[in-house]
Amino acid sequence: MEDLFNLAPADARYAMRVHVPAKGERLDLSELGGSLHWYGLAWSWWLRILLGRFFGERLSLHRPEQIAVGSIVDWWKVVAVDESRIVLHTDQWFPGEAWLGYRIEDGVLTQVGALRPKGLLGRLYWWIVWPIHVVVFRLMARRQARRAH
Repeated sequence: MEDLFNLAPADARYAMRVHVPAKGERLDLSELGGSLHWYGLAWSWWLRILLGRFFGERLSLHRPEQIAVGSIVDWWKVVAVDESRIVLHTDQWFPGEAWLGYRIEDGVLTQVGALRPKGLLGRLYWWIVWPIHVVVFRLMARRQARRAH
């Protein structure tokens, strides 16, 4: 699933594009992991972590020494990374496998969030939190675009 930006339509996914400030060609990964502030809207991620506890999840924060393919960042595994792209994957979420990706190309940041739901519960989760995803993902994308350098 390295090519997150071309997922099959069967996956539950949300994509957004945001123009980055002038000369923004690289993602700022300097604060990735160990804190929810990198994602933006840290309070919403804390709520997500708490919700998951009701379903047996035990997500934890972790910052690796180096961001590289295979690194564990919080509850994610880095599956692709370079100066203009990162793709994170987790199978630790109760509703299914999740991906979060950012790419900067031609002055535009593309953010993709995707879920491969596990059964009916996974699909219900995606649709119930859809209104929250719309707001949170939009703000996350704008934050990453502002941080680009």
